[in-house]
Amino acid sequence: MTLLRPAGAAALLAVPLLVALWLWDRRRRVVDVPTLLFWRQLPAAPATARRLPTDPLFLLELALVLALAAGYLRPALPTDAARGSSLVVVLDVSASMGAREAAGTRFALARRRARALIAERAEEVMLVAAAERPRVALRWTDDAALVLSTLETLEPLDVAGDLTPALALALAEARVRPGARVAVFTDLPRAAAGVAPDELAALHWVQIGRTDDNVAIASLAVDAPPFHDRAEATATVVVRNHGARPRRARLEGSVGGVAWEYRELTLAARAAETLVLAHPPAAGELDVTLVADDALPADDVARAWVPERAPPRLVVVAESAALAPVLRALPGARVEVVTPAAWAAAPAADADVVVFDEVAPATGVVNALWVAPPPGSGPCPSDGEVTGAAVVDWEDDHPALAGLDGLEATPVARARRLVAPEWAAPVVLAAAAGRTFPLLVAGERDGRRTACLGASLDGALGTSDGLPLLLLTLGTLGWLADAGAPLVVDTGTPVIAGPGVVAAPGLRVAGDVVVAERAGTYRVGARLLLANLLDDHESDIGRDGGGEWAPAVVLAASAGAAGARELGAWLYAVAAALLALEWLVWLRRRA
Repeated sequence: MTLLRPAGAAALLAVPLLVALWLWDRRRRVVDVPTLLFWRQLPAAPATARRLPTDPLFLLELALVLALAAGYLRPALPTDAARGSSLVVVLDVSASMGAREAAGTRFALARRRARALIAERAEEVMLVAAAERPRVALRWTDDAALVLSTLETLEPLDVAGDLTPALALALAEARVRPGARVAVFTDLPRAAAGVAPDELAALHWVQIGRTDDNVAIASLAVDAPPFHDRAEATATVVVRNHGARPRRARLEGSVGGVAWEYRELTLAARAAETLVLAHPPAAGELDVTLVADDALPADDVARAWVPERAPPRLVVVAESAALAPVLRALPGARVEVVTPAAWAAAPAADADVVVFDEVAPATGVVNALWVAPPPGSGPCPSDGEVTGAAVVDWEDDHPALAGLDGLEATPVARARRLVAPEWAAPVVLAAAAGRTFPLLVAGERDGRRTACLGASLDGALGTSDGLPLLLLTLGTLGWLADAGAPLVVDTGTPVIAGPGVVAAPGLRVAGDVVVAERAGTYRVGARLLLANLLDDHESDIGRDGGGEWAPAVVLAASAGAAGARELGAWLYAVAAALLALEWLVWLRRRA
């Protein structure tokens, strides 16, 4: 017998309290009599009259209190799971486990070894898959057929791995089953476990894989200047040889189904080469393929998007036309200036982008930029105006900042302190009077893109100091004009794709958030999602010191460990029955 909550013994104090209440009740009981004449002749009550009550109602209450207190102590009986037959299997399913070795892929070898270990002496098994996050593939079960069938369904994903959270989960599950073991199957060395030394010593670690033969597409970026013709777009590709020997490969690129580039590459050991593809022959999905016949195919293909840039129609809603001349300088842009009253009377629903310059009319436009939005503007809340601000931080990888070398200490003469709404994220931060606030926030909801720029542009149009803000504004307009373009993401990275997205093989969906677990092209609602495995750490598949390490120590069980069958539920059921019986006895006595 084991007590899983020893501190619950304090509940037994209810027993002497119950006895004291009964004794007190008996001493204070009052009986009305017509005279004390005969009572005076009675001998005094013997001392034994104050012994423990034997009233059936008291005994039922005492049994009820004892049952509740015992249930709170969580008594448990040892089970077979407590005899060291429980096993948590952690399988690394990150992309590098798909690398080919002489005898098969690393994952196939790991699954084969896991199957043998389970068959040796595991009567109860739990399966944990470790990728960018841990996932319980199978809860504790003693069904051997179910364990083996679930094991066969697991495959490596095209995502970067993070083994530490999965190990923490496995260790926590094993600690509540005394004697349980944790077996880890991965291509990473034990030094990458990220757990305490005593926990590492308790792990059965199996490291699989030695080859370093891999050439990968390390990066793919498309530079399509806003409001410029599609032919001016370029694609920059970085190809890296992760092996210790020189390697030859062929790079093939196509866009919109039309062949674009063909290059023969010779890469030195551990070297990288950068290629720039210019003058795309078409617009659409860009596919770059590396023909190398290496050990890991998952990083030999990358996807991006080359937009077809049509001359945009911009509508500026403002009391002043100061911003219009700058926008009219954009190549092919059609700029129209309307007053807030005219906009309220007839909104231009066919505009590509609408710019609200320091005005806040009600709007239902598709894509809009709010410049220095006044208080009360619904999409762009703010909490005051400041002067003498400066840019302090920004998101380098946001498309609105593409082409900007940097915004260090860019002065902002007058600005609104924006507050990022739930649907948007800060892109540029500024500071004034020791307080940091969002200067540019941008986001997408219901298929619409909206950006809020807290800086006022009226005093910056004709100054060199204002040039970075104008470039930021133009970049933001280009991002707004590209609304509806495909989402280009890294595998394993959550992105908001909007409601109504349906899960597909390789695509995990939770509400309006999607995660691509396989590199490829997906349809998410009305848009495309292009997912790539671009991760140097995952592509660098070379490993040293592979082998198998049996656990050196037994994993310490946590306080109140399971591995036992709890009796608390039965005791609470007995308490419920005693309560019902006590109630019946009280009703009969009252009758």
